[in-house]
Formats: sequence, structure tokens, C-alpha cells
Amino acid sequence: MTDGTFHLPAEITVGTARGVLEHALDAMRAGGAQVLDFSDVQQLDSSALAVLFSCQREAKKLGISLHYVDFPTNLLALARLYGVDGFFVDHS
Repeated sequence: MTDGTFHLPAEITVGTARGVLEHALDAMRAGGAQVLDFSDVQQLDSSALAVLFSCQREAKKLGISLHYVDFPTNLLALARLYGVDGFFVDHS
């Protein structure tokens, strides 16, 4: 994490989601991460949505707003499929 940005790993799948979430939450709590950077993500599945929702819940508790960098189009497509794309309007 640098400058309030947490760089997500190359893979966010059901097998890695728990570890990704733990690292993201730690970064939010310890260093005030407010930006989730997807630029390194190469593989993801719907568990990435669960990670993001958990991060959003924690951000609300911490009183911070999350922002997204390089939000993957395939993740946005999954969010649309599940009808939750409105939660990720800040997908720059």
C-alpha cells in the first residue's frame, strides 16, 4: 500500500478471497487505505464482489469512502448480472 492505495493481487477467486480480504482490511485499518487498485488483477470470480462488499462495510465503520482504480470490466459485468453494479459507481 502506498499513498492510501491498496493494490489488489493478480487473483481474487474463491481460493484466495479470504486472504485478499484480510490484507485489504488490515490496510484500511492500519494505514487508512481508501483506494482499491485493480491494475494487477488478472483473474477473478464472483467472490471478488464479496470481498468488495466486506471492504465497503469496513470503510463505513471507519468513516472513509472507498474509491476504485482500474475497476475490471468483467467484475462490473458480474455486478450487473447480480444487480449490484450501483454499489460500484466510482469505477474509474
